Amino acid sequence: ATDMFPPDRRAEGVGILQTGSLIGTFGGPVLIAFASALGQALSFDPIALAWLMAPVVFLPSLLLVLRVHPDPKTIAANLSHYYPNYQLAERPQAAGQVTKVSLRNYAADYVKLTAFVCSFFVQGNMVLMMAMTAVVIDHHGHGLPAISLAVALHVAGMFGLSIPLGRLADRWGRRPVMLAGVVMGAISAVVVVLSADYWTIVAGITLVGVAWSGVNVSATVLLADTTPASERGRVIGANDTFASLAHVTMPLIGGAMAEAFGLPFVGFVVVCLSAIPALFLLRLQETSPGHFPQSAYQRG
Repeated sequence: ATDMFPPDRRAEGVGILQTGSLIGTFGGPVLIAFASALGQALSFDPIALAWLMAPVVFLPSLLLVLRVHPDPKTIAANLSHYYPNYQLAERPQAAGQVTKVSLRNYAADYVKLTAFVCSFFVQGNMVLMMAMTAVVIDHHGHGLPAISLAVALHVAGMFGLSIPLGRLADRWGRRPVMLAGVVMGAISAVVVVLSADYWTIVAGITLVGVAWSGVNVSATVLLADTTPASERGRVIGANDTFASLAHVTMPLIGGAMAEAFGLPFVGFVVVCLSAIPALFLLRLQETSPGHFPQSAYQRG
């Protein structure tokens, strides 16, 4: 999506792509309900059957990917052809210039490092709260249907507002949307672990999803803004890999913290960790949406 839209609509493009994930939000419960009914009829574990049926969803996804023409990278290299009225504003690489692609070079660029740091901590907050929400709701005496509804609304928050959040990032800038997402995520996490009211917990976990969406859309587009088309796939892949480390580690750490110190302590830790990306964002300069003077690519 970052390659298929001009820079002034990149965030909206990522939002459109992310909104498509809502299909899974609504399709997942249907698949689980069908697996439960079929599992009872066949005397088969319904949860195991749901996992066995999941690959059925992959086939149409694969067919849709195969029908994508032309390659988005081709569109990025020829934006004026696909958007005749668009005037190329970003600096192309000089002829013959070779950029060494490495994590060290990405980390040396403050703008990219900020995107990596924000993605890591907001992803960690999001998955930590997803794991803790089930514990919190169960702790207050609610059953599996209540937990499933809360998770479904959380996922809807992650993807349902992606388009308007993308438009805000295009209009106001990537930095303010990311900063708002970091702050909202921290506050919402505290609401989840401290509240005893079911619907307050649901509101908190839903807003955690919205906060993640704002940061994810904006960080992805920020990387596209400051990276030539030939490297965007690698830098976004590096960012996703880095964020995935938080995806794996934070629920493990959060569970241990909750067991040892209680749920309120988890909220305190989330607030402290959220201060790290907030500080990075406060130092980030964005003169206009998508323009970062601290980026070596845009300075050249």
